[in-house]
Amino acid sequence: MVRRYSHYHIFHSPTEVFRRVRQFVATRACRDGGYTFAKNAPATLADTYFAIKTLNLLGYRRFSAIHARFVINEYYRARERLTMENYFRVLWLLRLFGKKIPKLTLQRQIGRLEDDYWYARCQDMVRGRIIMPRAFIVGIRHKNLQRFKYLPSAVKLVWFKQKFGSMKRSEFIEAIHFFQSFQNGDGGFGLRQNTTSYLDWVYQGIVGLSSLQSYPADVRGCINFILGSQVNNGGFGRNYATVPSLENTYQAVACLKYILNRTNYNSLFI
Repeated sequence: MVRRYSHYHIFHSPTEVFRRVRQFVATRACRDGGYTFAKNAPATLADTYFAIKTLNLLGYRRFSAIHARFVINEYYRARERLTMENYFRVLWLLRLFGKKIPKLTLQRQIGRLEDDYWYARCQDMVRGRIIMPRAFIVGIRHKNLQRFKYLPSAVKLVWFKQKFGSMKRSEFIEAIHFFQSFQNGDGGFGLRQNTTSYLDWVYQGIVGLSSLQSYPADVRGCINFILGSQVNNGGFGRNYATVPSLENTYQAVACLKYILNRTNYNSLFI
């Protein structure tokens, strides 16, 4: 049975939390330069992306050629079936490694806001600008945030509105309150309002609020929920009752870094 930390007061400083994270990530490294979800399983592009993003957030900069080689090999092995989200992961990793970004033929898949979001992120990474049909831009400007029931979709809508410069002051304040309304009494966030808290949705809530230079309504509770999801091997799970993953570990570190770097809540760890 995996032992979990029940309360944040067990930690003396954020340094201890992040030290344990580095240890966890190290146990998921593979000889081919990638990272894996579980020991003795093959490395994946997604797990490698989250592992390296975590290490990068923690100040690690000395990535070797073997890491870049793994990413490049994965790209050429699976490029015909890579999702736009995985394209973005490849681009982000190669830029971090200082490697040449391969020429990509970006094809927009019309229908889902999430697909358009990753398509736009890839455009921004490759070209430094976003080109979308005028009808799409007009549609984004007229979409009502309150009609979005799911947190990730709402976060992406606000991202587009900010990119296209279409957020009014009143919408800005409304968006902050809207994202804060997804926070539950346990400090976590739900996929929808008043649903079970998971670290995935905490991350989405922090991403949305950080884009508006804001914070959860209950910052102390949010930190407590995140730390309660860390297990004794240093990794983080979706909540206190799930196994740790590199994705959830990255999400936890990103959230803690944002909150602690912009507030005086380091005192929570004393």
